[in-house]
Amino acid sequence: MRLHSLFLLLSLSFFQVALAAPIKSLITAGNITRPEDDPFYTPKEGYEKLKPGEVINYRQITQPYGIIMWEEKIKAAYQFLVRSEDSFGNPNAIVTTVM
Repeated sequence: MRLHSLFLLLSLSFFQVALAAPIKSLITAGNITRPEDDPFYTPKEGYEKLKPGEVINYRQITQPYGIIMWEEKIKAAYQFLVRSEDSFGNPNAIVTTVM
């Protein structure tokens, strides 16, 4: 039983290293713009009148996508700011990224 556990542990360790190897770049926290410093995350005035699911704003992402393996296979990435509601039915905005 111990040999089986050791083999499983070694296999999982190898798998983890194999997955980590293709990562092209790691972005440090200093390179990322925080949402409160990015005007994209602030919905335009009057967004509350939109229906839930309507797009408020969108943009193509031109900077590196973060910690992603095989980044070269991603042709484009977009962020969408969308009108939503909280659990009480109050309007809010959410952001999603599509690659």
